[in-house]
Amino acid sequence: MNDSLTYQIESNHDTSSIHCSLKLRLDENEQLIIGAGYRLSLKTYDRIVQNFMEIGFSPPQAITLAKARNLKGREAGSFINKWLGVYILTKEQELQLFRNDYQIAEKELEDFIHYNEKRYGALDLAQAPKWVKQILIDFWYTGSMSPAIADILFVALKASIKNHDFSNFEKLMYNSNVWKKHEISLDRMKLRCIYIREGQRVKGIVN
Repeated sequence: MNDSLTYQIESNHDTSSIHCSLKLRLDENEQLIIGAGYRLSLKTYDRIVQNFMEIGFSPPQAITLAKARNLKGREAGSFINKWLGVYILTKEQELQLFRNDYQIAEKELEDFIHYNEKRYGALDLAQAPKWVKQILIDFWYTGSMSPAIADILFVALKASIKNHDFSNFEKLMYNSNVWKKHEISLDRMKLRCIYIREGQRVKGIVN
């Protein structure tokens, strides 16, 4: 799982970098993020408490972090300055947190496809190249799978599976006008495209 597109993009163990994934930091929306893409604003209070207690944080530490999940901008920055020395992950903790979160995202994506069979048809991701599923999970993991984006992706995927040809789906990934219109990070899309082109290997931090 640590070879997934999402982990390759999100993990950065350079401790001198402001984007070091082992540290609490701000994401592209100036909200709190820690680990390999664990965005607090996308999690419930109870889930944060449970996740951080599972990887070894004390109940008060987990609760304090959960209460800060909706902070943004200056308030989020102040929280980081106050608690940075507490909320530092080991590589093992980061991977454990990521694996749990990624498995949830994968299951939620599969459920979404199943529940929307009438809208998109029966989509079997096993019939698609590996990179297709990786990109879909990455959209879901980052909270970017809005209804409009789902329509764009799954309508295109349906046609690709039917025709046994994923070249048009790949071209869609390169269409920056589509993603710009829907306020999808173009930096993130570039990394997804690199992942397709370069044999499912990519490294880059976008937050």
